[in-house]
Amino acid sequence: IAMRTVTCVLLLALSTTALADDKPVKWEYAELSHRSGPVVKGNADNEGTTVEFVTTIRWTTGSDDMSAKAWDEMAEKLTRVAGRSTTRAAGKPAVRVHLADAHLDAERGAYFEVLQKAQRERQSVRFAYVDKAGKRSQRHVDVYGFVVSGGRVYAVAHDRSRGARRVFALDNVSAVKVSPQRYAIPDDFDLEGFAARSVSGIMHSDIVTTVTVRYSPVVARAARADRVVRERTIRDAPDGSVEIDYLVEDPSEFVRWALKWGAEAEVVGPPQVRAAAAALARAIVARYKAR
Repeated sequence: IAMRTVTCVLLLALSTTALADDKPVKWEYAELSHRSGPVVKGNADNEGTTVEFVTTIRWTTGSDDMSAKAWDEMAEKLTRVAGRSTTRAAGKPAVRVHLADAHLDAERGAYFEVLQKAQRERQSVRFAYVDKAGKRSQRHVDVYGFVVSGGRVYAVAHDRSRGARRVFALDNVSAVKVSPQRYAIPDDFDLEGFAARSVSGIMHSDIVTTVTVRYSPVVARAARADRVVRERTIRDAPDGSVEIDYLVEDPSEFVRWALKWGAEAEVVGPPQVRAAAAALARAIVARYKAR
């Protein structure tokens, strides 16, 4: 077996399952895929074949916190599983697991531990919060779970003062204090389902929109492999292009994601989402022209 190159992409889906105090918290990491080739050594008439492997890893910690050690151990395990065959063939690791792990300073890390403990014990918490617009407020919340996205940790919680579910970035939280009030997480709340219709896992609304994107033959296979949201429908075209319908709860977030494909992707509908994509593209062009 001749292994030439391996590239590795990790799609991370983190969920916490609050269990009884005598059981561990479960952290699940979704699929690891890597492309290796050629798997079969070629000859003068055959350059070999390229095969894509998809490995599903379930990682369960025995502790109740996501420490730096836990991240390191998880990454090491993923690398070991994905790179086992390449290590034997090349004599050294040929797989790099690129993980956008969460970075919290010592203060926020301590707040995270307090929030995790409060979530397990179903105790409300109070904290100071600064939103993305710089507005400061005091919050009293019941934490339902946590989402890790783009290197940041978010708490999904019921905001008692606003009577609604909210998402809080932990690096914008301070002065966390546990309150005496107790709560129960609704039976119909599912953290994985909460994150399923958002690119980042944190943007939500009460309205679900079907957004259709057409991808050119150049990126069609890559687009099929990119499971950015859970629910989607794929239609192949005779020319090698592909159209994919995505169920999303925040079309604006999804438009920003779709533009990463550049001119190889086109937001087809619905009309208001297509118009939003066109407006964003014009704004990008205008910015570059201004310089």
